Parts: sequence; C-alpha cells; structure tokens
Amino acid sequence: MKKVVCVAAALALLAGAVVVTNRSGAAEEKGKTIKQIMKQGHQAPKGQMALCAKVAGKEPSKEDAEKLLALYKDLAACKPPKGDEASWKEKTTALITATEGVIKGEKGASAALKKAVNCMACHKVHKG
Repeated sequence: MKKVVCVAAALALLAGAVVVTNRSGAAEEKGKTIKQIMKQGHQAPKGQMALCAKVAGKEPSKEDAEKLLALYKDLAACKPPKGDEASWKEKTTALITATEGVIKGEKGASAALKKAVNCMACHKVHKG
C-alpha cells in the first residue's frame, strides 16, 4: 500500500511540474524570463553601455549583435504580461528585423534598431 501511495505522489508532482512548464512561454522554459532578457539587453552596469546601445552604435561587434538577436528571439517567444499579442508580435518582430539588419550591415539598420528600442511604447501596453 505504501508503494502505491509513493507512486501516486510522485506522479502528482510530475504532473504539476508539466502543467507549470506548459503554462510558461517557450523562452521561460529555457530559463529566460522577460525581466532577465530586459536586464541582459537593455540595462548596463554603472559606467557601461547597454547591449542594445552598443549594437545600435557606430561600430557594433558581430558578437554583441548576435547576442542581442538571440535575446530578442527569446523575448518574442514569451507571452506579454498584458496587452494584445498582435502588438507584442509587431514590436518584437521590429526588434528582431532591425538587429538582423545590423548583423548584415544594412544601411539604416542602426536607426531602425534605435527606433524599435522604444521602452515606453512597449511598457505602456505590455508591462505587467
């Protein structure tokens, strides 16, 4: 009887873990939350430049741009805390497209990235 109870308890715990994992966004399953992505991509330690500012700058490194692109792809996979998912998709797609343009060396890509990284435009409609 004890074995049956132990097995049932283990299955219940496992089922609970699966439900929690499935409710979160794909990026969160990998361990990245929106907050973590924002911190890595848009905040900088005192006296340093944020990753998004480096990439939108005059001479971004390919490594920085690829790191930022990966963060934005993870961000797009998350669900917005509030607001319309179509708006979230539009805003995250603009970030991804502009960053890809910087990597390819497209003319005007840095300006497009600066425009897409509009914190208040996104926070007004999506920040929880």
